[in-house]
Amino acid sequence: VDFIAQLGDFVDGCNRATAGHGHKALQDLLLPLEGGPPTLHLVGNHELYNFPRKEMEEGIALPELSEPYRISAPPVLDPEAPSSTSSYYSFCPSHGWRVCVLDPYEISIMSGGGARPGIDADAELDSYAVELCQANNPNDITKEDSVLVYLLGA
Repeated sequence: VDFIAQLGDFVDGCNRATAGHGHKALQDLLLPLEGGPPTLHLVGNHELYNFPRKEMEEGIALPELSEPYRISAPPVLDPEAPSSTSSYYSFCPSHGWRVCVLDPYEISIMSGGGARPGIDADAELDSYAVELCQANNPNDITKEDSVLVYLLGA
């Protein structure tokens, strides 16, 4: 195995309810991977419920781990690539193969991390993403009850 691809939603969003639980859960999940092949981590909405995007791009240092958790490219996968905190990138794991990593949350109302927009009152909303959603969504995403409007048919 040349590398592990962890596809996002690695930690559960419920960990954000108690301070420090997100970091503890992340460390518990990463410990079994310690010393193994390089791991690339994709971002999912549950990561954004627990951690700010910027923190994940720059790397979250955890006490029992030798490498920080990050959603940017692990340098060992492409040593010739310039160092970057970008959460989308590509690399060649072997001759004839190119892996392209995309970030579906690059423009997201929850890029600030740490809360669920429309559910948690303290959610920090990205203003550009809110404007984009409001212009293209029939529901008002700034109202708490709009999260379930499509289910209720209202």
